[in-house]
Amino acid sequence: MQLQRETLGLYKQLVKTLVHNERKTRLARAIKENKKQIGLLTYRKSQIVRRQQALNEGITDPGLIQEMNNLNRQVDHLKSIDPAKDKKLLFLVDSTPLRIMWEDNLLKSPKNAKELARRLEHIKDIIDFTKNQSQYQNLMALYNLGTGITQEEKVKRTANKVGLDVPF
Repeated sequence: MQLQRETLGLYKQLVKTLVHNERKTRLARAIKENKKQIGLLTYRKSQIVRRQQALNEGITDPGLIQEMNNLNRQVDHLKSIDPAKDKKLLFLVDSTPLRIMWEDNLLKSPKNAKELARRLEHIKDIIDFTKNQSQYQNLMALYNLGTGITQEEKVKRTANKVGLDVPF
């Protein structure tokens, strides 16, 4: 019973750590996807404007106006969405492979208590490594300002250090 509680606790800890590490990437991906969708809708709006202009100047097509209004609503909706508040980011996308691996490799396979203890210690090491890796990445992003920025931003910062302004 004690062993079962310990393995369940480790499993929960592992899932929590994985979710925490994965969240930032998934959030960035969601923001990027949101911007992409807004760009596509804006392009479709410009296509509708061109079609309207291609028609006779004095005639307006009610179908195009309706389509434009729908696109405007979709764009407004996408702009109002805050991906950081998405509750899906608080869960693993699919924990089934992890659960199957956990059950097969940890609970069914060990021959004796010593082997099981060694595997549990290995899981603890994986959890610690994952937490430490996340903390390391956060510290690198915080203190090493050169990583994760574009070349243009590097040039602007360098010029700003000596009191110049780059005309980009």
